[in-house]
Amino acid sequence: MNHLKTKDVASFFIRGENILIILIGLFSVMQLLLFADYPLEARRFPQLIASVAIVLCATLLGTGFWQHIKKIAADMKNGSEQACSLADGGSAEKTENAKNKYQIGEHKWIGVLMLCIAHSLIAGHLGYVITSTLLLVAMPLYLGYRRFWIILIIAVLISGGSYIVFRDAFHVPLPRLFWLF
Repeated sequence: MNHLKTKDVASFFIRGENILIILIGLFSVMQLLLFADYPLEARRFPQLIASVAIVLCATLLGTGFWQHIKKIAADMKNGSEQACSLADGGSAEKTENAKNKYQIGEHKWIGVLMLCIAHSLIAGHLGYVITSTLLLVAMPLYLGYRRFWIILIIAVLISGGSYIVFRDAFHVPLPRLFWLF
């Protein structure tokens, strides 16, 4: 009888999107702890966002892990060698990724949502321009667009331009890092 191996289970956690989910979850826990000393009115919304992010991260990891284990177990039950190649990042996964290169996959929208939640949690610490630039660079890269320099130029122009519009035209104070942005 075939049994799940440690590498089959570990292969789930070393995938890029799962590492991102884990990091966002840890950052959200940190946010809960950092805002604990603030007055109730000031900490209510950041702690709500962090709590929702933690629940979302746990749900994503739990359901994704369960589906991963069921797929490997089904492949092993059928006597398929595909389970080993999938656990090792083999050709079946690469073929599936190549097919869906320009389509948002079934769980890609969740990653986009997690990037947006991370942006809102980090903006108060790093400032609007820096976090918006990071978001506008990370999102196209996550979705599969690979022209880094074009992404970076557009991200800097959009985040810098929107900062100037909100600051000067709308007189809306945005989070800043130090005195600059």
